[in-house]
Amino acid sequence: MPLGKRIIFLVTDLFIKNVTERHLKLCFILLIALGVRIVCLLYYTVYLEIRTFEYEKVAFNLIQGNGFMFEFLDNQYRAGIAPVFPVLCAFIYLIFGHNQILILLLQIALSTATCAIVFFITEKFLNSECAYLSAILSALHPSMIIYSSTMLHSVSLYSFLICSSLFLMMVSIESHGLRHNILLGFCTGLCVLERATFLPFYVLGWFWILHYSMDKKKAKSVILSSIVALFLIVTPWVIRNTIIFKQFVFIQTNQWVGLWIGNNPQSWGTPMMYSGKTWEDSIPDDLRKKLKSLDEIGQMELFKAEALTFIRQHPSQFIERTIKKLYYFWWFPPSAGLLYPASYRIIYKIYYTVILTGAIIGLIWALTVKKVRPIIILVLLLFSSYSLLHSFYYLEGRHRFSIEPILLICFSLGAFKVFRLINVSRLSRELHWKKQ
Repeated sequence: MPLGKRIIFLVTDLFIKNVTERHLKLCFILLIALGVRIVCLLYYTVYLEIRTFEYEKVAFNLIQGNGFMFEFLDNQYRAGIAPVFPVLCAFIYLIFGHNQILILLLQIALSTATCAIVFFITEKFLNSECAYLSAILSALHPSMIIYSSTMLHSVSLYSFLICSSLFLMMVSIESHGLRHNILLGFCTGLCVLERATFLPFYVLGWFWILHYSMDKKKAKSVILSSIVALFLIVTPWVIRNTIIFKQFVFIQTNQWVGLWIGNNPQSWGTPMMYSGKTWEDSIPDDLRKKLKSLDEIGQMELFKAEALTFIRQHPSQFIERTIKKLYYFWWFPPSAGLLYPASYRIIYKIYYTVILTGAIIGLIWALTVKKVRPIIILVLLLFSSYSLLHSFYYLEGRHRFSIEPILLICFSLGAFKVFRLINVSRLSRELHWKKQ
C-alpha cells in the first residue's frame, strides 16, 4: 500500500477509535446550535435588516485610517466603547472586504463554541446528564440565537470569553501548569478589555483560587502569572488612552454617562426614561447646552458631576433605585421587549420563569453538596458581582444575556434534582400501595 494511503488509513482509524458516544452527542448538539443560528441569519438577510451599532462605525473608521473613533453626543469619541470587538471587525473587513455576513458567521461560531464550553463546565464539575441538558438549552436559547445571528454586536464574543475564563478559573484549583496560567490570564485580559465590569469578579476569583486550591504555593503562581498576562493585554490600551487624553483612562470613557443614565431624576435605571423617551432625547436643555462646548473627557466629567450630585442629594432614591435595578437585572426592566411584539415578551417571560426557578433550586441544592460547593460559590461570585455593579449604573437585558449560559447550568442541576425527587416520591407511593 502506498505511504500516503497508509497515513490516511492510520489517521482515520485513530480518529474513529477516539470518537465516543459522548463526542457524537456533543457534535449533534453543536450542529443544532449552528443550524438554528444559520436559519435565523438567512431569514434576517432575506426579510429584515441586520442591526448595526457603534462597533461598525469604529471598524469603518479604522479601515479608513481615521483611528478608533465614532460620533457620539455631537463629538468624536476615541475611547467610548471597548476595543476588542470593533478591532476584530476591522481586521476581518480589512482582509476580506466590508462583508457583514462574515462578522455574523464569526458571532455564530462563538455562540456555538459557548455551548461547548457550557457542556465542558457541567460535565467536568457536575455530571454528564446535566451537561447535555445545559448544552442543548444553550443551543436553543433565544437571546443567544438573536444576538449572534441578527445584529452586529459584541454579546456573543464576551459571553464566550466569560464562559471560557470561568472554566479556566474552575480548573485552576487542580491544574497549575504554566500554559494553563497564561491562557487564563489571556482570556481574563481579553474579557476585561472587552467588559471592564468583569474585573471585580476576577479579583474575587483569585481569592477563590487561593482558598480552595490544595497547593497554596502553586495557587499563588496561578494568580501571579494570570495577573501578568492580564496586565500585558490591558496595558497597551491604557497607555494609548493616557497618551491621547493626557490623563488615566482605564478602558472606556463612557462609564460616567452610564452612571448618569441610571441615576438622574427622569431615570428608572434603563436607557428608556419615565417619559418613554430614550436617555439621549431626555437630556435637559441646560445640560445639553453645556455638553456642546465640551470634548469627550469634558462631557464625561459633566455626566459624572451630575450623577454624583443626584446621588448625594437623593441618597434614599439612589438606594431604592439600586435595589430596583438589581431586581430588574434578574427579572425584566420596564423597558424590556419594547422593540418586539407583546406576545414575544409574554412567551419569553414564561420561559425565563421556568429557567430562573430551576436555577434557584439547583443553586440551593448544590450548596449542600460538599464536592460541588466550591464551583457554585464561584458561579455565585460571578452572578453577584456582575449584577450588583450594573445595578449601580444602568442595565439592559443584554447585560444578563451574557451570563445566562451559566444560569442554564444551574437550571439543569435543579431540573434533574426535581426529576429525581418526583421519581423517588412515585416509587415510594408504589411500594406503599404494594404493601397494602
